[in-house]
Amino acid sequence: MGEREDIIKEYVSKSFKRHPKLHNPGAFSMLKHWVEQVYGRKTVLFCVDVEAWERDITKVTEIGVSIFDPRKQEDAIVPTLMNFHIRPKEHNHMKNGRYVPDNSMRFAGDVTHIMTMEDSIRFVQYLIDKYFNDSSISCSLVGHDLHGDIKWLRTLGINFPENAARLDTQVIIGFSSERQMSLVNSLVALGIPYSNLHNAGNDAYYTLLLALKVSDPITRQLFGLDDSVLIQPPKTKRKATCEQKIISDLSEIIDAFESNIYVP
Repeated sequence: MGEREDIIKEYVSKSFKRHPKLHNPGAFSMLKHWVEQVYGRKTVLFCVDVEAWERDITKVTEIGVSIFDPRKQEDAIVPTLMNFHIRPKEHNHMKNGRYVPDNSMRFAGDVTHIMTMEDSIRFVQYLIDKYFNDSSISCSLVGHDLHGDIKWLRTLGINFPENAARLDTQVIIGFSSERQMSLVNSLVALGIPYSNLHNAGNDAYYTLLLALKVSDPITRQLFGLDDSVLIQPPKTKRKATCEQKIISDLSEIIDAFESNIYVP
């Protein structure tokens, strides 16, 4: 724990006066807070994602929840996350695919929970109450463009504490980006392999991984998130399903390896 605290102290003592966005005291204060809380293992992270029917966005078709509880795994190299994918039975017939990919059947976790809307609401509220009402550790709400998901959940009668801390990964990575970053572009920028986005369970999981990375001083250095040159998101939209890049030429493979940021 001492080494982690030393890393945090060294990071937050850095000067960001020349950074295009982090020179702003408010932006740096927010980043500092999440580095201390997340990298310091001082808070549970509760990530939620909602998918709605493309023909009527008031109809919630999927709810995804991913939870990182640092207790008992403070020093784990790879964190263990709890992941839930919920599909309300009443909306099971409502399929996307025309405007938004239909990946409702492609949850990367073990189990998809298909239950009534009433039970879906009760279960998600149970998880919220369990973690946000725990006095032994703080709990922070995580999302990518979090406002929209909270709004959807409130229409269902699912509520979070008004004073709950909120980590919006779109805001945090936005401090390092020229323009607003989608979830898929954020994952690519931080080297997180992904597949079958627009599945609420998958999106919650990937967003939580993103939150862990953008709050990690070591990762921020590796990926140049604090450099004076901001990330340039691609002008064309990336697909929710990752397209595999294939390199066959040996010299290209070696060049790609040697230019990798991890190579000394």
